[in-house]
Amino acid sequence: MKADPARLYRVMGLRPTGDLGALTFYTATNGALVYFAKAPPLSPASPLQLLHRNRFRLAGKAWTRLAPDVRDRWEQATKKAALRINGYQLWVHWTLSQNRATIRTIERQTNVTLLEYS
Repeated sequence: MKADPARLYRVMGLRPTGDLGALTFYTATNGALVYFAKAPPLSPASPLQLLHRNRFRLAGKAWTRLAPDVRDRWEQATKKAALRINGYQLWVHWTLSQNRATIRTIERQTNVTLLEYS
């Protein structure tokens, strides 16, 4: 009998998502763990894809360069607001969208200063 990776991971109590070794995993809407062989892209990334990848990469680098107390405030705000994201994800949203109204709303609701205003 051939080993079923999805069954093996379920037995181990794991629910992998994304690429793991030579396989790609995801959870179907019915809760089943689906997997298939990872396939390389058929064409190179477009200039727009490269632009967006670089924007995410730069947002991540900017996060790591923030002072620890600033990162803690972003984490604290997401917890106080009971958001279903963490501080890093909120930071990436802010960095990519520059949606000041959303950040000001979170600041007002949590009484945590995220952006330094002049």
